[in-house]
Amino acid sequence: MTHWLAVTVPENWSRCLATKTWGVTDRFADKLKRVIAGDDLVIHVSGMKCAGIFKITRPYFNDPTPIWPDDIYPHRINFEPFLAPPEPVDIKQFFYAFFPAISPGGYFRTQFREMPEGDYELFADYLRSGKVQTLEPLTAAPPESEFALSIERDLEDYLESHLQMIEPGLKLFRDEDLKGRQFGTDVSRIDLLGQDPGGNLVVIELKAGEADRTVLGQILPYMGWVRQHLAKGKAVRGVVIASDISQDLLYAMRASDLSNLSLFRYSVQFMFKKVAPPVPMTR
Repeated sequence: MTHWLAVTVPENWSRCLATKTWGVTDRFADKLKRVIAGDDLVIHVSGMKCAGIFKITRPYFNDPTPIWPDDIYPHRINFEPFLAPPEPVDIKQFFYAFFPAISPGGYFRTQFREMPEGDYELFADYLRSGKVQTLEPLTAAPPESEFALSIERDLEDYLESHLQMIEPGLKLFRDEDLKGRQFGTDVSRIDLLGQDPGGNLVVIELKAGEADRTVLGQILPYMGWVRQHLAKGKAVRGVVIASDISQDLLYAMRASDLSNLSLFRYSVQFMFKKVAPPVPMTR
């Protein structure tokens, strides 16, 4: 039996639940074809919610009948509830307690992937108990705030059309219907995938806050996937852009042969312009 993680948005999940159907685009078709009846499907709904665990009742089939508002998702499976609450439950406290070194944006970035046995058991235990059970006291605040996520999205928005600020001639990767923003891979989604004038590919990982050594565990697999599946003999480089760079990351860079990886700091400047004079107070 295999455990699978599926990620969707609230408006699509309501249609999934009504039809007991999950679907993916062509990019994830081969992966969906590996699903068999009886496999587990953990559903994550954006906004840090878990809809529960479901059992696959019908493996892969192709059906272009419209169900969802944003795309066809013709590669499909059917499921039924196994361990599912009446409504998707908030998993922020659970996630930050058991996955402190991973950002939610990284963990839930891929639409459909296999889930490790240990991760599945943690989700199943939480859904059964409805509470976090941990030997360590919880940290006072999660490592990634809504403000930080907003900054990261804004940075991504800006760089999508301004990659030449990183280096001259750098542009967003495009190949027919593929676009280099939130580029899906078997590992996870790449924030931005660029291409330089020589055709070499540049994997760009964005961090709203400080980048520490854990970022290497994110970007290096992306670079490996791009080298194997897209590079076609061209070079693959990596770029990490963050508001600050930790000492442990700098030491890791010095101790390893990472000449194809660059680190950048970004800064945000606030400017204020007076638009109206003071309004006099009346008595």
